[in-house]
Amino acid sequence: MKGRTIVIIALVIAIIILAAVAYQKGLLRLPGEDDGPPAIGPLNYDVTVNGTAASITLGDNMSSAPLSSVRLVLYGPGLGQGQWAMPGGNSSARVLPDVELSYADADGNGRLSAGDGMHVRSDGGLAYGVWHLCVVQPDNDGERNESVRFQVLPPGAGPFKDAVEVHFLDVGQGDATLIRTSDLRWVLIDAGPSGSASQLLAQLDERGVDRIDALIISHPHTDHYGGADKVLEAYEVGSVYHPGLEGGSMWASFLRLVDEEACPVYTDEHLDRGDYLNISWTEDFRVMSLASSGDANEASLVLMVANQGMSFLFTGDLGHEGEALFIEAWRSADVDVDVLKVGHHGSRYSSSAEFLTLISPERAVIPVGLDNSYGHPHDETLELLAGMGIEVRRTDEGPITVVQ
Repeated sequence: MKGRTIVIIALVIAIIILAAVAYQKGLLRLPGEDDGPPAIGPLNYDVTVNGTAASITLGDNMSSAPLSSVRLVLYGPGLGQGQWAMPGGNSSARVLPDVELSYADADGNGRLSAGDGMHVRSDGGLAYGVWHLCVVQPDNDGERNESVRFQVLPPGAGPFKDAVEVHFLDVGQGDATLIRTSDLRWVLIDAGPSGSASQLLAQLDERGVDRIDALIISHPHTDHYGGADKVLEAYEVGSVYHPGLEGGSMWASFLRLVDEEACPVYTDEHLDRGDYLNISWTEDFRVMSLASSGDANEASLVLMVANQGMSFLFTGDLGHEGEALFIEAWRSADVDVDVLKVGHHGSRYSSSAEFLTLISPERAVIPVGLDNSYGHPHDETLELLAGMGIEVRRTDEGPITVVQ
């Protein structure tokens, strides 16, 4: 009998200890205790848009952060960005040229909460395209950035189904990517070397290109812009983007042709990291990295192209130095991508493990020429990509098309 009593007492003690541990870890609550504050997830919101205003109503799952600790950052298509540190309560500020941003504290509690409203307004009409309103609020790790995305479309336009097409073209040892946006714009990122210009034009013709709405040159190295002269001669070009770096005589010739095209030109004088280019009403073309001086590779114009369902990162010839700056700038942001255009043709001096971990691509495309003299792509890069479970394709095996 005494032995059974000792066993029972030992079991009771063990149960009490396990219950205490579970309570300490939050796995067990006493009767009457509430569940604590709700977990904070992605921003939940509703948007109503007309020609001159967009009204955003916050849903549940808000952080209840004091409004005085919240910053709002508004990005307009081709308009840059405007920041506003709110004083709290009901207030408004002009954050972009002719654009006013206001916050309505619906319940008057001075906190970010469900039912509160944010309003973007321009008496002259909001620019057509994709807008982003970022809500920057404190959290345990410093700051959390949530984005509200909405479209402003001309009367009768859309709605558009997400259906972006990206064609990684075969231009030998060079770089050229053709994008067909969901709203049927043609965008060319880089134009390969001059020796592959006829090959480039043939591939554009095969895909039914009748004009280039935007020509984007990542940096002034001839394997990225050499074919651009022929593109400018063959097609009407709506706009040109480049980082504004110095180049040689071929680069100067390209810039003269751009001047003759008489289309809008955007460089580092007009663009900042984080800006959204005004190219498409459906896809984001966001500047992720840009430098106006230094090594041309490291100063490549890096773009993220994305819609609600798919994302691509185009890195030019960005190397480890530029990747380190990218990581520093975007470490706390969600910059996961579906497809990476591998930098510098798969060189061992690009695509660091830390960079790949941050952007977490599912697939990677390496633009490279067959049996090139540089030995691209290098084995170290291929082994790293394979070791991280990233599917790899390469243009020396032919053009590659990714369709949403």
